[in-house]
Amino acid sequence: MRIKGNILLVLALFFILLPTLKAQEVRGYPWFDAATLRCYYSQQWDSLINYGNTALREGHDYYFLNARMGVAWFEKGNYKKAATYFKRALKYNGQDPFASEYLFWSLKMTGQVNDANAALRHQSDSLMRKLGAKSLIRLAYVYAEMGTILTNANNGLDSRDLDGTQNVYGEYDLPDNGYYFQAGGGFSLGRLGQVYLGYQNLTQERYHRVRFDDIDTLRHSYNVEQNSFYASVPLVITPGLRVVPSGHLVLQKYSPIAVSYVPSADSFVFRRNKVERKEWALGLGVQADLGTFTTSAHLNWTELGLNHQLIVGGAITWYPQGNLNSWLRMHVANLSEENDNRIIYEPSFGLKATSWLWLEGSCSFGDLTHYSSEELYVLFNKFETAGNRYSLALHFPVMPSALLSLRASMMDYNSTLLEYKVNNASQLIEPSFEKLDFLQYSIIGAIRWNF
Repeated sequence: MRIKGNILLVLALFFILLPTLKAQEVRGYPWFDAATLRCYYSQQWDSLINYGNTALREGHDYYFLNARMGVAWFEKGNYKKAATYFKRALKYNGQDPFASEYLFWSLKMTGQVNDANAALRHQSDSLMRKLGAKSLIRLAYVYAEMGTILTNANNGLDSRDLDGTQNVYGEYDLPDNGYYFQAGGGFSLGRLGQVYLGYQNLTQERYHRVRFDDIDTLRHSYNVEQNSFYASVPLVITPGLRVVPSGHLVLQKYSPIAVSYVPSADSFVFRRNKVERKEWALGLGVQADLGTFTTSAHLNWTELGLNHQLIVGGAITWYPQGNLNSWLRMHVANLSEENDNRIIYEPSFGLKATSWLWLEGSCSFGDLTHYSSEELYVLFNKFETAGNRYSLALHFPVMPSALLSLRASMMDYNSTLLEYKVNNASQLIEPSFEKLDFLQYSIIGAIRWNF
């Protein structure tokens, strides 16, 4: 009886454990391969992704699984994740045209045209021609922007009694309105990357006023003209990894009237100066795609305002939907200038509002004096101390090859008014500086035409 009871116990345990043993036997590589293949042909993308994630967690990582996962995410519109899986698939078969073609479109749908061309490095020229990619050096697009610069720096100062109640001496030299123009072109380097070359012109009027003994001794307007040449070369090491050297050369010239007041002689010395300054900026950045995130780091070395600056920064960008419909970005940089360190915070966002309108906004918080943007496109090299900056842009794709943009920006600045006043105690004439805060606005329209 005991033997019979033991046999019955073993049989009972066997039937209890049989489903588990069967599942362990079935849910291996053949089971996951068949399940994901069935979902692939029936276009059940969510189920395919669930099966694929389970398979990868259990160590089943192979070409066809990653290729199917990539197609599933691509069909769901998450091109960032799709690109990740196609890259994994190509690690198993780097010559495969199927994964390469899908990777090409995944990268192109997220605006990474250079990386898309690089995804075809190991493919034939005929496939490149089929996809509309070209391996030769050619003009990829042209870009132009122009607009006006407005400021309230001089509001109310034209009638102000600068020398105060003491009637000694007062002076200011502040910016006024101006205009800006930029034009350039992007040249494709085929499978290697791209180079952008641009020219910028910024002309802004300044207003110089000197008042002595209730008399305006000088009212003088002069222009500060800035011509600059910009280059950026995003080189694709591998799709999703880029190295970006950049450079900016600025030629600045203006002819102010230098005024020196000599209190002891109670007189002025006037002298017209012709000033020509050469300023420059060099930078090196690295950008890497990590699924729905993109990270970057950069090092900029510049000479602005007769001082050298070293800027080290990094950024992370999140694409919640895995495409360009929305993104959030945070960039942080440390600026070192003459043993002075400053931290700059730059949050920004992008949003597809409708099929014909994209929104983009950004802010910069901190002391932006002599600051250069991540890829050196914008240099804050004015005479005054620069503060926070706010910007909003609207982008209108008017046709497949043309994009119109309108950008409005506002920036804080501060300068000083100089006054010589009589010290009541010593009866000596002493300089006094009054801080003056003002705003600068810019409205820039742009067009980009792709070829």
